[in-house]
Amino acid sequence: MTVTPDRDFLAHIVLYDDDELEVQVIKESMEKYLRSRDISVVIDVITKEGEVVAKLKQNPDIFITDVSLEGSDDILGLNLIADKALENPHICFAAMTSNMDQLKKLDQVSHEPEFLLPKTMLLPTIDEVFGVKFEQNILDNIHQNRRVEIEIDQAVHGCLKKALNLSRYDESLVLSLIRQTLSFDSSVLTGSVSTAIDQNNGQQSLPAFDKVRVEPLKKAEPGSNSVVLKATPSPSDRFSRMALALKFGRLDKTLEELNNYVKYVRWTLPFSWRVELMGAGVVRDKGILAYSMAPDSVPLNHTLSNGNVDEVEMFLERIFDEDKKVWYASLRDGQDSLIDTLIKRYFGTRQEFAKSKQKSLDQIFETEVFDHWSRSRNRRGGAEKALEKNIDKIISEKIPFKTCICHGDLHGGNVLIVPNTDIILFIDFEDTGFHHVYTDFVFIENAIRKDGRFNWPDSQGHLEEERASIRSWLKGAEAESPDNDGLKLLRTVRRKAHINFRDTEPIRNYFVHSLLFTIMMFSSEKVNDESLERMAAHLIACAEVVSDE
Repeated sequence: MTVTPDRDFLAHIVLYDDDELEVQVIKESMEKYLRSRDISVVIDVITKEGEVVAKLKQNPDIFITDVSLEGSDDILGLNLIADKALENPHICFAAMTSNMDQLKKLDQVSHEPEFLLPKTMLLPTIDEVFGVKFEQNILDNIHQNRRVEIEIDQAVHGCLKKALNLSRYDESLVLSLIRQTLSFDSSVLTGSVSTAIDQNNGQQSLPAFDKVRVEPLKKAEPGSNSVVLKATPSPSDRFSRMALALKFGRLDKTLEELNNYVKYVRWTLPFSWRVELMGAGVVRDKGILAYSMAPDSVPLNHTLSNGNVDEVEMFLERIFDEDKKVWYASLRDGQDSLIDTLIKRYFGTRQEFAKSKQKSLDQIFETEVFDHWSRSRNRRGGAEKALEKNIDKIISEKIPFKTCICHGDLHGGNVLIVPNTDIILFIDFEDTGFHHVYTDFVFIENAIRKDGRFNWPDSQGHLEEERASIRSWLKGAEAESPDNDGLKLLRTVRRKAHINFRDTEPIRNYFVHSLLFTIMMFSSEKVNDESLERMAAHLIACAEVVSDE
């Protein structure tokens, strides 16, 4: 859908009153005064309830209704505001009345008007004294809703429907959330880069945007709640296009993420890694957050799927740089045991973990790598029992652990990379907070294993390499560098985890965490056959080697 604006005026105002003669006089009075102040407006008049919805779809800046619509005592206008303001939070709803006593009934409605206008001050003309306040009310509530052309790509309908927990896609709800968040004020859209310098005269200025387009985030994870809003400046502007990441969700999740951003992101992350929160909006029980982002940025999983080893290696070295750690320097003792903490986070209860474990084992038993492992043990039935026994032995342990501030959901879709630059940006802070110190490392390792199109060994070789690598780490020695790119990147992640926490957290806990995380991934996501083999090799190796320690 595309909503195209009219650009020939500053503000669009709608007057709603069932008194046709009086409302026309009020319209002329407003136009005359605002014209005298060089404020160009379009004022539409409606007199029937059936005209309201159609007029609101035009997204006026200000909708002014008479308090009383069917008599001298009713407050149908106030009830209308309470009803329509929830669906149209980007529109300013105001009221006018000739009976100020009606305003005593404001406590009977759930949403009060933004401002009130006594009709006696509007008729027959607006004087200079009242005019100052009237003018300020108008200027304060111009959201410029119709000044930007909005296009929503059909490809985002499915993900927005899921993110907002809707039975069917609701275009008006999505538009209301976007409009409320941004108001399409250029200072909001360009806030991430502050002001820019006009090359001709050296004056600071901000671009005026003609269009915004909402489209999928490139190579986003399936089910992602984030989409991209791209803003295009007007042809006369000298500025490049800009982009925002929009995160939709339930209101409680939006408020939780907003709190996490303020506590853990805004004042702690390095500037070059930090997105700026540009806006937030609420419509009923739904919420939206808008983050700054580079227009050409792509998620890490896009780089992984392209098999760009050097770029991924650079990324790992930078975000896990032990000399620049900020989040990872804030250490606390974990509550409860590591196993209980991870089961609670990834599965909820031990009962749900048991179901997920069985679902994972059922998939693993069908893989080539398990077939190889079982042949090495001479009996398939014995191998099945042995693998489950290894897992059960590990999860029965009481393991103390450390926590630190982690992103908490650092999969390949929540890290944005700008190609050919050093820019790395994190998005989606719903789970950001204190977690097991190895959380982000485990997430990234899984993303490499699941999405990385690198040179990997065959199933048998992968299992043998993984067992040898994990044994080396548990003995306190860095694993030897493998000959293939995929396992080299996994070694880099583990080396960075070890260096960051070698004095505070046993590396064995890394593989315990990775084991439970891999079980969760088996039971919650569909993966291709190659990724399935790699995940199975890792799980079998973890269970076998860690349980022996």
